[in-house]
Amino acid sequence: MKHYFLFELQRLKRDPRFLVLTILLPVALYLLFGTIGGQPPGPEADQAHTLSMIGMACYAALMVTVTNGGNIAADRALGWTALLRTTPLGARGVVLAKMASGLVLCLPSIVLVYVVGSYTQHLDFGFGTWLSIGVLTWVGSLPFAVLALSLGYASSPQSAGPTVMSTVLGLSALGGLWIPVSQFPDVLKDVAKALPTNRWAALSQNIALGRDFHVSDVLILLAWTAGFVLLARLCYRRGTPA
Repeated sequence: MKHYFLFELQRLKRDPRFLVLTILLPVALYLLFGTIGGQPPGPEADQAHTLSMIGMACYAALMVTVTNGGNIAADRALGWTALLRTTPLGARGVVLAKMASGLVLCLPSIVLVYVVGSYTQHLDFGFGTWLSIGVLTWVGSLPFAVLALSLGYASSPQSAGPTVMSTVLGLSALGGLWIPVSQFPDVLKDVAKALPTNRWAALSQNIALGRDFHVSDVLILLAWTAGFVLLARLCYRRGTPA
């Protein structure tokens, strides 16, 4: 599995569209959303910049992990996945390598957004806090790596692109990764709080801002993770010939 995992990393790294969409675009969006607004320097401005930075780091990780679903759909159409299942790698090895490649490749995106945020907005949380929010952002992307499997095995190559992008955009916008949920209408606030992307970002945002830890954030994220695992198993069985 190690060699196939490294192959997947190299393949994705050599795709310029993948690098632009998953690394450069989130940083550009952060600089756009995180620096406009004209707030004078102070605690409120620092809070707004912190929320925006963490939300965009989550968006960057979401882009990388979920976009992997399109690659899975393409491999299935080419027969590459079926061929790999006949090797010692096996079906489980293929799935685990796909997930692992997405998780590893989202790390540079997360780090870059945090480095840019720290440098441009002069945010300084201390090493322990930076480490905590970085690890939480990365580990919290695991459910979406599982979701990518569902999308990849449920979609055709033609429908995978629109399906992946609509999923990323919907979870990002409705989950409050681009705009703070406090600015949402009341109805959308309730929707946002039920989504995994919102609870994922809230874990790091609460630490960075010194807010209380909410067990409900973890429980809701775990519930979505369990649902994504069940969905992935179902899509895998239906999308894989016997």
